[in-house]
Amino acid sequence: MRLQPFVDRLRDQGLRAWGAMEFAGLRTAPSGQSFYVIPSQSAAAPNALAGQTAIDQQVTEQLLVAIVLPAQARQPERVAEDIHAAEQQAIDALAGWTHPDASRPVEFAGGRLLSVDGSSLVWGVQFRTAWRLRRT
Repeated sequence: MRLQPFVDRLRDQGLRAWGAMEFAGLRTAPSGQSFYVIPSQSAAAPNALAGQTAIDQQVTEQLLVAIVLPAQARQPERVAEDIHAAEQQAIDALAGWTHPDASRPVEFAGGRLLSVDGSSLVWGVQFRTAWRLRRT
């Protein structure tokens, strides 16, 4: 599934968003709160047309929105509130929205701490959606 529509959706909602390659290329924490769309899992259901040459499978895609909160942009006493607010921004932008390639709306699937050090805190917000693989 294409990632750019997710990035575009976050940007349309006023968030500083990029794709997985930009996240992989980070050498230092960004100067402000940033959102990175990263594919995390793809799983296909068995072919509903088993025994035939045609294919009809539902493919569930999971992606992670990595939210980077740089140390210089956060106040220690507000970290929990900042994480919650940033997570809510991602949820508000993506949950219920339908990706152009998807067969159902995006669902929120949870969140977790990805990384923390002296320069940044990275919180991951998991989402899932699905599309159909059909071939005759």
